[in-house]
Amino acid sequence: MTEVHELLSLEPPTVSPARVRRTPFYFESQGAWLFGWMHQSESSSRCQRGVIICAPPGHEQIHAHRSLRHLADALAEAGFPVMRFDYHGTGDSAGVDEDADRHATWVANLRSAIGWMRDELGVVEISVVGLRLGAALAAQIATEERVADLVLWAPVVKGRAYLRELKALSAMEQDPAGPGNVILPEGIVLTQQTAQELSAIDLLGIQPRCGRALIVDRDDVPSDAKLLDHLRHLGIETQHIAPPGYTAMMVEPYRTKVPHQAIAEIVAWMRNGLTGRFRLGPTEDPAWPTEAILASEPGHALRERAVRICRDPNLFGIFCEPATPPSEGVVSSPAIILCNGGSHYHTGPAKFHVAISRSLARRGFRCLRMDFHGQADSVTSDPARENEPYPATAFRDIDLAMKFLQREFGVRQIILMGHCAGAYFAFQSAAQLADPGLAESILINPITFYWHEGMTLDRAQGGRFWRFNIACFPFESPVNG
Repeated sequence: MTEVHELLSLEPPTVSPARVRRTPFYFESQGAWLFGWMHQSESSSRCQRGVIICAPPGHEQIHAHRSLRHLADALAEAGFPVMRFDYHGTGDSAGVDEDADRHATWVANLRSAIGWMRDELGVVEISVVGLRLGAALAAQIATEERVADLVLWAPVVKGRAYLRELKALSAMEQDPAGPGNVILPEGIVLTQQTAQELSAIDLLGIQPRCGRALIVDRDDVPSDAKLLDHLRHLGIETQHIAPPGYTAMMVEPYRTKVPHQAIAEIVAWMRNGLTGRFRLGPTEDPAWPTEAILASEPGHALRERAVRICRDPNLFGIFCEPATPPSEGVVSSPAIILCNGGSHYHTGPAKFHVAISRSLARRGFRCLRMDFHGQADSVTSDPARENEPYPATAFRDIDLAMKFLQREFGVRQIILMGHCAGAYFAFQSAAQLADPGLAESILINPITFYWHEGMTLDRAQGGRFWRFNIACFPFESPVNG
């Protein structure tokens, strides 16, 4: 078998965002709505093998979000239709950290994703790529559903060791609201039940049903050959690589670097097993749902919808509102735009933007959690301008988002809310933008009130405070809270 390293050069792949079509959508699993993305290119529309990317739940999913999007783009341009999605209680999907049966639910979600790809795209085969705990979930679903290829990237092999690592990172800080619960890095809650479920994971005791497997080890710790030996002992054709870049992928979002070499090697290995897996002609995409009704407190159902704020520049967001519009004659509450902070994508750190937007929607407010151009899912065509925590075009993006809300949803007054870098944009927009609809700015943990091109985050903390005339227009809300 030709080694993966011989199949490619070590230069980073040059995936063109324009050649990949990304479609946001919702699908159901166990009666709840999950949010996902489909990545396709002209060639992938004819491919008989689909790929599902399994992200790691928790803070690792937030940190790896950008890199997994790059992986999905690269696989799509290589000829695969690719799906990435948020498990129940993660990302933009329904649910919260404290829900019961997390482990079993996440496995069921992956099972639903496989069924969705088969039903909606007509693919004959499924390959699964998982990162960290997502790799463990991928291996577990392969014991139920036969998969063509199984890619395990820095897999969690033993659940007990994984939990020890998480508790060390969080300094074993206990959740005062729930005895036995653990607050993980970035404030993600791991309940006692979930911890017990995850501790039982042991990939050395399962028998995946797959044609081939690829283990992508971390480059920052010594490799352990036990999983490689186990899969080979089962008769599975298994390869092992340890490309650089894992550590830089998993740091704080504003510092992450996409591991292009690892992505290139995964894509090359996947393509090596794809020969002849194409249909005769392209198929048309069905109209997948772009909105969902989320169950909430009695009488407070919410509607969330994926929205394309603008196509040029590319701006994406999730609009959250009460499922039932206000009664006729009742003054609508202002809409709230949540700004990216520190290059976190639109869910915010520890899903803060998701939690606050849904809480506010239950109180009558409409909220837009958005990505600035070049951040997360508002993909830029210029890789050099990607993932900047203080993008120079952010005020333009906010202005476009405000006009979008006014035009599409009849919004009259708008509140800007942001934390960290997002607080800077919420503050400065009052001076930079002339829209009279801007009613208030809410700043959470601002680092600086002044920023210019070439500054660093270290310098920003002592940033110079400039004086501005900020006009805030009071409003009366028809609801309390």
